[in-house]
Amino acid sequence: MSSLRDMTVEQYLAAVASDAPSPGGGAVAALVVAQAGALAAMAGRFSAGREGSDIPAMIELVAAADRLREFGGVLSDADAAAFEDYRRAVRLPREPDGQARAEAIREATSTAADVPLQTAEAAAEVGRLAVVLVEEGNRHLRGDAAAAALLASAAATTAALMVVENLAKRPEDPRTDTARDVAEAARASAQRALAQFPAMTVEAGS
Repeated sequence: MSSLRDMTVEQYLAAVASDAPSPGGGAVAALVVAQAGALAAMAGRFSAGREGSDIPAMIELVAAADRLREFGGVLSDADAAAFEDYRRAVRLPREPDGQARAEAIREATSTAADVPLQTAEAAAEVGRLAVVLVEEGNRHLRGDAAAAALLASAAATTAALMVVENLAKRPEDPRTDTARDVAEAARASAQRALAQFPAMTVEAGS
């Protein structure tokens, strides 16, 4: 499979919608992280020159958001590759070396959990940056910064779900708890960002 980052939007959507099992939820979540990072970087750039802002801090925030944007794209390809490695492991013959096949599947499954865990962690970091921008950045870009936090929350939750699913047969694996905690942190950031928009509350709309 070619890099998802090199596809047009239409090619990417067609690949996701096809009858091929990959790219799937993990790769999609990683690209959502990239998009959330891009939104945060944009909001940060507009905030860095704002009067009264901590310019060095905003410049550092933008650099971090840019790194996460790039990392999300890398993770999307890594997720698709990890799934293909798992498929190859499952297709290995059971005979004459069933132990080698079992070990290959175990390693591939572990990698298939590692990648979405990294995605969830990157998403949570985007969410953390986005909250700063909602609360302290250019007010005209608050909506974009909040969108970054909300997208990051969805990506983190999705990626954490992939971790939990891939480790379903390893209930003792600590990565399951880590993924849940990271996703919860991302959701908390999204809620904190959303709280800055009173008109979005149920009471305001009733």
